[in-house]
Amino acid sequence: MKKKTIISFLLLYVLLSFWLKENYFVIYFSIINPCIWFIFILILYFYKRKNKIVIPQRKKEFYYTLAFSILYLLFSFSIGFFSGFTKSPYPYNFPSILKNLISKMIPMIGIEQLRQFFLSYNSQKKKGSILLTFLILLLELDNNTILSLWKQKKELFEYCCSTILPTIACNCFYTYLTLRKINVLFLRLFLSIFFFTLPIFPNVDWFIIGSLQIVFPIGMYFFLQLFFPKKRKKRKEKFPKFTYGITILLSSLFLTFMLGVFPYEPIAILSNSMAPSIKRGDVIIFKKTKKKKNLKNNTILIYHMNNQIIAHRIVNRIDDDDTVFYQTKGDANKKKDSFLVPFDKVEGVYIFHLKYIGYPSIWLNNYFNKEKN
Repeated sequence: MKKKTIISFLLLYVLLSFWLKENYFVIYFSIINPCIWFIFILILYFYKRKNKIVIPQRKKEFYYTLAFSILYLLFSFSIGFFSGFTKSPYPYNFPSILKNLISKMIPMIGIEQLRQFFLSYNSQKKKGSILLTFLILLLELDNNTILSLWKQKKELFEYCCSTILPTIACNCFYTYLTLRKINVLFLRLFLSIFFFTLPIFPNVDWFIIGSLQIVFPIGMYFFLQLFFPKKRKKRKEKFPKFTYGITILLSSLFLTFMLGVFPYEPIAILSNSMAPSIKRGDVIIFKKTKKKKNLKNNTILIYHMNNQIIAHRIVNRIDDDDTVFYQTKGDANKKKDSFLVPFDKVEGVYIFHLKYIGYPSIWLNNYFNKEKN
């Protein structure tokens, strides 16, 4: 089975899948796609058996990769202890779980068998590796969803961050692992079974989900580079090994901070209502507080109201039996806010702010608001 045969098969199937997804979406994912990959798995199995092909694996690196993946799963799941949990999006009964596993895992097995077989004979050819990864991406991404969201800029941006970018990052990482002779198939099966059979998930938004799925392969890449560097011909390393460890540590801390796991959390300021002390484009670092009923006047309060996060100063506190309300006002506003803030809407209190670094959030917000108008 030559390299051109594999690429030709993938290319033809990618083109065919575009048409099938558009006209027979449900049947394609539940029946057609698993059947085609099952046939391919059988063909590849008998071909390797006939030609006595055995592809070597590096067990030590695989065990470290598996351990890192387990830590990633534990970390992802533990976020739910801070954000809360929600029911699994997948039906949680045996027939549905079995159906999901078959429809997802058979194509996954076929793709990883193909990737492993192809790269074992073309590991030195970068163009072939890039082309293979690109074709697999086209198969795994849903072109119909992309086309349907093409004019809906906000939804397309969310889909890119939560699905497209993580899929690209993970597939590039799987190709990298395969080139290092690490068993990607078992790793993917392990991760998939975990997610399909888990009854509850952390209740987090699309940004956090996408961030985790992008940071995981990047962090794992640096981990392998640090502990299992490839042997090269006498060549000076551009960076000392400890820089990889520092990069992993700083990236992990930054992601954890952005996820809101720490008692402190950032928000970007979209208006000048708190000028001149806090201006548009600044980022506030606020501290989550459990003492929501005991906040004093002049404290800058961070609260959510009407699907918005607002940072205004407390000017009055109103006690009503067991309930506490806060009257707030922006420093630059002439009048007090027209509503009272109940204590259960409070997110935290202002600690300090950083100037200008919130402008990317403002640009995105303005861009999506123009689309709505």
